[in-house]
Amino acid sequence: MINATRGNNVNETRQIQTDLIQKIVGVINTLIKAINLELHLFGLSLNKPLKSTFHTCAIVLLTKYYYNEQQNHFLQTLSTLSDRRNDLRSYFISMVVPNTSTDVDSGLSLCKQVKEYILKSLLEEGQRKINFELQQYDCSNRKWIQDRCDGKLVTADKQWFMDYIENPTKIIEHFFNDMWNDIQKSINQSLVQLKANHNDALEHFFHCIQDLNQQKQREEVNLILSCLHVSAEKLHLSDLVQAGELMYIGKKRDEILSTIVGDYRRKKNFPAFIEDYLIPVMYLLKRHQNLDDFMEALSFKLSQVFSVTLPTIPKISLRMLIHILSLKSDLSSGPMIMTLLAKRNPVP
Repeated sequence: MINATRGNNVNETRQIQTDLIQKIVGVINTLIKAINLELHLFGLSLNKPLKSTFHTCAIVLLTKYYYNEQQNHFLQTLSTLSDRRNDLRSYFISMVVPNTSTDVDSGLSLCKQVKEYILKSLLEEGQRKINFELQQYDCSNRKWIQDRCDGKLVTADKQWFMDYIENPTKIIEHFFNDMWNDIQKSINQSLVQLKANHNDALEHFFHCIQDLNQQKQREEVNLILSCLHVSAEKLHLSDLVQAGELMYIGKKRDEILSTIVGDYRRKKNFPAFIEDYLIPVMYLLKRHQNLDDFMEALSFKLSQVFSVTLPTIPKISLRMLIHILSLKSDLSSGPMIMTLLAKRNPVP
């Protein structure tokens, strides 16, 4: 019964299915017939209660195997959830919260997943290649090796012939060692080629990531240049002082964002949109506010307004806004803006 439930791989148990149950029932019936055949010489046979006991024991063992299988399945699932808890949490947040700023976490998660996949693929394919190489020698045993040595008697030299007669064990061991070295050499060559293929795939992956990063940087630079080329007028210290002081009295954040995004929807002018958005940014900086929440609210508002009307939305990051703000500031407002940014925001 243990042999029947054993899987193809080491320490693997077959799933409890109908074909396995039928096979075990057949094994038990065959065993009962064999026992009755031996007892027939003495005029005896197994009674029905004892036969039923065999089947009952088989059912108990099958039940144990089944519950062990289910337990291993759930333990493996819990282990996977525990190992990938942070990745799954980041994925859940990115799916539930629109436009969440998780570039670093997503990048680390992606690299970790690629690493796990490469290692898993390398181990599985490597094991398959090793099994394939070893399958050619499944019939190898002492008799098989001795037959090969006997076959060399016709072509071998006199010294080998004498050694084989005087000490056949030594010759057989030498033949086995040579054969095993050839097997190891063949396996190592296959594994080296497999590693090279995976290295090429990994290198291609990083090249693609690098190209995407460079493309994103070029797009961001073009957006920044488009905002700077529209107007060469610098922001003065007076602009910083007056930004939002009168126009935002009694207004909430959602109302301010709706006005800015609504103007952008009507005009489709990205530089003008950035100009309008810099005003609340300066207003918040003067009050020592962190800009991350405001950026997330803007991204959410853009996704709400342009989810149907525009196929793509310009990618706006806090880093890009700070860069534009610093480039548009003059010598008097620039240092003050950097000082305000340093309070609760990253400074370029």
